[in-house]
Amino acid sequence: MNFGRVSLSSLIEVLEAITWNMPCSIKDIIAFTGFSRTTVNNALKISISLDLVNESENLYKIVEEYDKNLSLNDKKVIITKHLQNLKLFQVLCGFLQSSTVHVDAIRKTLVFCKIDHKYSDSVKNVLLLAVDLNLITFDGTNYSISESIAHPPHELEIDEVQLNSEIAVRLFLSKRLSPELFHSLENPEKDRLTLAFLHYKSDPERSCEHSGQSLENYLRYIGVKEGVDLTSCDGIGQIADYLSGKGRLIIHPRHRDIAKSISSIRNSSAHDRDKLTSDPWIKTSEIALANALLVIQLIKSIHGWVTSKAQIL
Repeated sequence: MNFGRVSLSSLIEVLEAITWNMPCSIKDIIAFTGFSRTTVNNALKISISLDLVNESENLYKIVEEYDKNLSLNDKKVIITKHLQNLKLFQVLCGFLQSSTVHVDAIRKTLVFCKIDHKYSDSVKNVLLLAVDLNLITFDGTNYSISESIAHPPHELEIDEVQLNSEIAVRLFLSKRLSPELFHSLENPEKDRLTLAFLHYKSDPERSCEHSGQSLENYLRYIGVKEGVDLTSCDGIGQIADYLSGKGRLIIHPRHRDIAKSISSIRNSSAHDRDKLTSDPWIKTSEIALANALLVIQLIKSIHGWVTSKAQIL
């Protein structure tokens, strides 16, 4: 976590050195780039944090997708993707949206991620790398989320252009659920919710499957957290029935009913042909988006019920 400032161009040069000399030592990288040990160390630390570089016994290798023959733009795309996947960056962006100054966003990020305040400069350096990658804009005074990844300005103003990248979707989810709830979810749930919104337009069927599975995973997570055995339950319906059962009420029966409607959407095209009509159901982008929105609202509602018995849909 403790790394200094390194420019995007220097970072790319260090990664380039590794692609040509794998596995290589710091001494090899310094010789290849002509950079100081400090610059190379800073680049390596942030590269390891971004899961771009692996270190073993003081030797460094780069991930397979980062090939030395890629164009400069393609290399930037890969670095951008890895930065967007960094939880710290996602949290930072979430707080940057709601804070008036970046110092406040950095402080809140450190607290939320349980990182010592002495590493605030390291978080600032992540912010500066994001500026180099055009994910964050800096007007000389203030930092703000780039329009390319900004979430919808109002929760009802949603279109595919605004939800066309992973970081844009994750920021949207963080706002709708709250940063605390979104980042408390397990990675599989966060990933599936993200994919549900990413694919609602291009692949409604896949989107609905991701929405349904994320809800099923979340319900199992709630059950395990409450100490119940759900191994005999199969699918959203059975899990919801059990969790809302008399004497348990881990979720409210109203939650169960909504969960079953989501399960119905998910399963409507599980078979090639409908039993009643012998014709297949076709999911539209509209139902995929509505379904994904319903899932995140239900997760938020269940969270409120579990933590404080709040009855808010």
